[in-house]
Amino acid sequence: ERQFRSLGTVLSLLDGQGVPVYPHDLVTQINEQLRQSEYGTWFTVPYLRCKVYENRNAHIVFTRPDLLTELNRRAGDATALAGTE
Repeated sequence: ERQFRSLGTVLSLLDGQGVPVYPHDLVTQINEQLRQSEYGTWFTVPYLRCKVYENRNAHIVFTRPDLLTELNRRAGDATALAGTE
């Protein structure tokens, strides 16, 4: 949860939206979608498309490749994140 909160904050800041606060933070948005969705179905939250399985594994796709590119540019070195549509 801490990592998703940090990821949401970084993406929101890169998007010029400032630090998200409850109930607009990424973790709250994901948890709300999990309550409304069945396992194995895709749902969309700000910056991500997600599919969560009963074993708690998840597929995550970044929906804003421009923000992912900027994050990788600022983070530097060869450990770039992947997974954009």
